[in-house]
Amino acid sequence: MDPFDPFGEGKYIYEGTFLLDKDNPDSQANTKTHWISINARGYKGQITPELKEFLDYIKYGLTKDSSNFIKKIDRERLDYIRSTE
Repeated sequence: MDPFDPFGEGKYIYEGTFLLDKDNPDSQANTKTHWISINARGYKGQITPELKEFLDYIKYGLTKDSSNFIKKIDRERLDYIRSTE
């Protein structure tokens, strides 16, 4: 599955609440929820270097420059895939 930008604005992070009427920003539904969408295809906004590295891993996979943390994530992902076969 290829990552995509869900809203097409190039942001790394989208946040919001649920609206009852998309044309009325004051019509927030009282669901007591707040959603966050992290966009691997983002290029706008400020994020930590660690999150940027993780998003790059989502986009490109493991690289020769990947940190030990990303390598561990990749190993665990592969172990999970192998365990479900």
